[in-house]
Amino acid sequence: MEPFILLEVFVGEDYCFEHLSDDALIIDVGAYVGDTALYFASKGYNVIAFEPVPELYNTAKKNLELNPKLSKKIKLINKAISGKKGTRTIRYSPDALNISQFYSKLDKEQVVETTTLQEVLDNIPEDQEIGLKLDCEGCEYEAIEKTNLSRIKEIILEYHPQPKNKTPKDITNKLKKENFKIKIIKGNYEIGIIHAYQDTPK
Repeated sequence: MEPFILLEVFVGEDYCFEHLSDDALIIDVGAYVGDTALYFASKGYNVIAFEPVPELYNTAKKNLELNPKLSKKIKLINKAISGKKGTRTIRYSPDALNISQFYSKLDKEQVVETTTLQEVLDNIPEDQEIGLKLDCEGCEYEAIEKTNLSRIKEIILEYHPQPKNKTPKDITNKLKKENFKIKIIKGNYEIGIIHAYQDTPK
């Protein structure tokens, strides 16, 4: 794991939720090696974490096994979040496993199982408070595009410059339409973090 990732997660706390109760459930899309899932669990949250790349999923499993008390709060799933349920080809580089994408032409290809964010939400009890973390190298656009986000209280989302026909404005427009308040936008037009919440999720 790149040291800067640990600094971002555990020191800089780029994924610190500020509007959730202690018993909230975090949907962690783009779990990587389990770093953010462990961070969320250390804050007391329960976590459903999605990581499609087999090498990263297996490393995440090992990292969770090294932290048995925290791992009890984490459900790790070897699937990608996509615009539709099924299978899809994901591309990544063995030399840069933190970058895996649907849209690029990286060295290695892997067919992965996909589900939708809407399906995940539909299987969570209605009275459960929910936070959403998205860091999936471009899948964030299609993940939220057709999803009813009204049940989610707080979102921390890293946006990327792909797909080419999408921009961060598409995300902020969607969030504002669903009554989210945009609290933080860090970064530039291509890569950055959006932090949004709503006072009274349905």
